[in-house]
Amino acid sequence: IDDWDDSFLSRFDPQAYFQALKTARINAPMIYIQSHVGLCYWPTQSGRMHRAFAGREDTMRRLFDLCRADGMAVIAYYSHIFNNWAYDAHPQWRMINHAGLASRQTGGRYGLCCPNNPGYRAFVGEQIAEFCAYFDFEGVFLDMTFWPMVCYCDSCRERWRREAGGEPPRTVDWGDERWRLFDRKRHQWLGEYARFTTAEVKRHRPACSVEHQYSTTFSNWRPATDENIALASDYIGTDL
Repeated sequence: IDDWDDSFLSRFDPQAYFQALKTARINAPMIYIQSHVGLCYWPTQSGRMHRAFAGREDTMRRLFDLCRADGMAVIAYYSHIFNNWAYDAHPQWRMINHAGLASRQTGGRYGLCCPNNPGYRAFVGEQIAEFCAYFDFEGVFLDMTFWPMVCYCDSCRERWRREAGGEPPRTVDWGDERWRLFDRKRHQWLGEYARFTTAEVKRHRPACSVEHQYSTTFSNWRPATDENIALASDYIGTDL
């Protein structure tokens, strides 16, 4: 939910939402604290808070507190890699395709940020530290842990040069050893990033469970997800 219209989320009522969860007999609600548009539902210092919560910054935290007081196990939802705000605010973090274009330059709905970019990684670490300090919860769902495109941004090209030499291949050719190496590297890089984000959550909340998006293991080669994501998760789940 974006905030270009003042009505968006303006009538959000944590008490009413909590009562709806009670009516549905939910015992482990997954509650958004941010979404693909990148706007935060807490008074963030590293990003931007959704305008609907200006002047009522603790609205979402009250929902968390109501649920936990009732005995519900609360799962916080956080979207990484897909983040419109970060994409717009920090163009250097963008994923870049083989033609040199970013996701919203080709008609994509969402801004894609590269997990190999050191600045973006540092930002995600800051966001995790903030929401771990602000909310009380039992688990975190880190959504969108996959490669939506084959990325050739400066960070990916630099990492490839450092680890393999030269430029990364741009032609899909499974008979080419360098392409196969590139495919393996994409899996390794994503798995490392997933372990990094899990470790950041655990650093602040050791007892918290962490789940990453796992549905793309049923997809083709492009997302580069396999057991590399399961190894970074306490349990796996998919939105099939």
